[in-house]
Amino acid sequence: MSSSKLETYDSVSLVQVLGVVPSQDWQRSWPFKCTGILRLTNTDVKRAIDTNIKPLTYIRMTKVYDTVKRKEDFINLLKSSKRLNITTLILAGCAISDFEQLGKTLNQCEYLVTLNLSKNNLGDNGLKTIAKFFTSFQLLIELDLSLNNIGVLGIKNLTGVLGQYQGLRHVNFFGNQLGDEGVGIFVDAIAGCPKIASIVLSANNIGPKGITRLLENITNWPKLNNLNLCFNQIGPEGIKILTAKLPGCVELSSINLASNQIGPEGIKDLASMLSICNLANLDISYNKFGNDGIAIFANTLEEASSEEGLSLKVLNLSGNNIGDDGLDSIGIVLLECPKLKWLKLDDNLISDIASVILTNVLSEDYPELVCSHSSNSNTTE
Repeated sequence: MSSSKLETYDSVSLVQVLGVVPSQDWQRSWPFKCTGILRLTNTDVKRAIDTNIKPLTYIRMTKVYDTVKRKEDFINLLKSSKRLNITTLILAGCAISDFEQLGKTLNQCEYLVTLNLSKNNLGDNGLKTIAKFFTSFQLLIELDLSLNNIGVLGIKNLTGVLGQYQGLRHVNFFGNQLGDEGVGIFVDAIAGCPKIASIVLSANNIGPKGITRLLENITNWPKLNNLNLCFNQIGPEGIKILTAKLPGCVELSSINLASNQIGPEGIKDLASMLSICNLANLDISYNKFGNDGIAIFANTLEEASSEEGLSLKVLNLSGNNIGDDGLDSIGIVLLECPKLKWLKLDDNLISDIASVILTNVLSEDYPELVCSHSSNSNTTE
């Protein structure tokens, strides 16, 4: 009998099949190491199983199940997880309401490597319900709890839990309500995870105090290469704290500080840090430091950079109220960043005429550089 290479399964049909296939047959027919993907298709799952399809270790469901039957199918599918040997579970935006059942499902996922529960409005109570089951899987590498309305009370439930994941590399808490206190609890929770490579704490109402707590544990993550802190309230005070510690993160290559009220006061400290770091990607968009700020940024780079220049490959300066008078400073930045491949200047105050001139200059002197500079200004004079 020929072997099918089926990659997608219909959720309803799959639930029906799981109800009739004996556990021992399931395990014998679906070897653990192979992977399948669950999506809403019209595939005949029963026929596929009969022809020895790939096993289901990867489940992705990202649609809201708003009817009773869909919710029943969803719960039945989760109940079957023990026979599926799930390594990747993505349940983003599924309007999960039965957190106890979700917890029981997680309790069965001993091989889980990736867990994405974003956009489910877990809240503090939901996280409390499922956190007690987190001890069941210890191979976790990636955890996404973004956009779940988690606050200080919720994050406390992960204290003593996340530290057991010695292989944990990526944590995403974007769009929650941790605040300065919650960030302190969070970073303490992952302090014992030496392989952390990416931390996303954007949009969490973090100020200078939260940055201080974050940096207290920064040396625990020698492999940290991505730090996303956009849409917070770090301000110039927080930038000063941040830039004093980040040079010690030798692997750090990408940092996002967009929309953090940095202003001209914080831009000098940031530029000074760049001269002793190996950052490849820097996003400082929507900090509105204006022409004065970009001049400070450029002059500081010019004074501090080495003959080899900076390592930056991507620089986002969008939404900073940079006008025509700031273009000379942009020229200095380009000279100090010889490896730059992508410069973003969108949503600034560059006139149409200056924009044309900038395009011509870049195409002639920096042919390999991609520069986007759509403007929010209609000035032509």
